[in-house]
Amino acid sequence: MTPVVVDIAHASLQLDLERRLRDVPNALVRGVFFNLIEDELKRRGLGQSQVWTSFLGDSKRSYRLYSVRDWLTRVTTAAAS
Repeated sequence: MTPVVVDIAHASLQLDLERRLRDVPNALVRGVFFNLIEDELKRRGLGQSQVWTSFLGDSKRSYRLYSVRDWLTRVTTAAAS
């Protein structure tokens, strides 16, 4: 399998992620949406990559609430790969 290389700094810069995160209110999102990111990475064959397993951490509880800023960081980084 080809190693996965994700330039998180470049993706963040291109998406102006820092500014966007500052503009987001302190909102919450259900864990199910975090798990959708993990499912999509697995579908693309990237789910077992050490880069992603360390970045995503443990699976989230689908019913719990998590920071939308954390979700936005993960979803934009996953989209950049």
